[in-house]
Amino acid sequence: MAGAKNAGPTSASAIRIRENQRRSRARRKEYVESMERRIQEYEKKGVEATLEMQQAARTVALENGRLRLMLAHMGAAASDVEAFLDQLRHRDAAHALSTVRLSADERSTSSSASPSSSSSSSSPPSSSSSSSSSSSSSSSSSSSSSTSTSTSLTTCGRVRPAVLTSFCP
Repeated sequence: MAGAKNAGPTSASAIRIRENQRRSRARRKEYVESMERRIQEYEKKGVEATLEMQQAARTVALENGRLRLMLAHMGAAASDVEAFLDQLRHRDAAHALSTVRLSADERSTSSSASPSSSSSSSSPPSSSSSSSSSSSSSSSSSSSSSTSTSTSLTTCGRVRPAVLTSFCP
C-alpha cells in the first residue's frame, strides 16, 4: 500500500523531471547550433579577410613593379634601386637601435649620476651620431640634388640618379 501512495506523486515528479530534461536537451541543442553558426560566420570572415589581404599584397606588388619600371625609364638601374632600399632599411634599423640605446641610457643616467656612468652612456649615442651625421650629409646632398635633374649622390662608388635621391626622407 505504501507503494500505491507513492506511485501518484512519483509519477508526477518523474513527469516533471522528464520535461525538465527534455527542455534542457533542447536548450543545449539550440546553444550548440548557435555556436556552430558563429564558428561558420567567423570562418567565413577569416576567409574573406585572407582574400582581401592577398588582393592587397597583389596590388602592392603590382604597384612596386610599376614604380620600378618608372625608375628604370628615368635612368635608375635595378641595382641602384636595391642599394637605395637597403640603405633605407639599414637606416631604419639603426634609428630603432639608437632609440632603444637612448632609452636605456636615459634610465641608467637617471638612476646614477656618477661620472663613470655618464661616460659609458655617452659612447653608444656617439656611434649612432656618427651614423646620423653620415645620414645627415646624405640627406643634405639629397636635398640639393632634388632641385637638379642630374645625377649627384655617390654611394659605394656608384653615381645615383637624382630621381632616387629625391625620395630620401
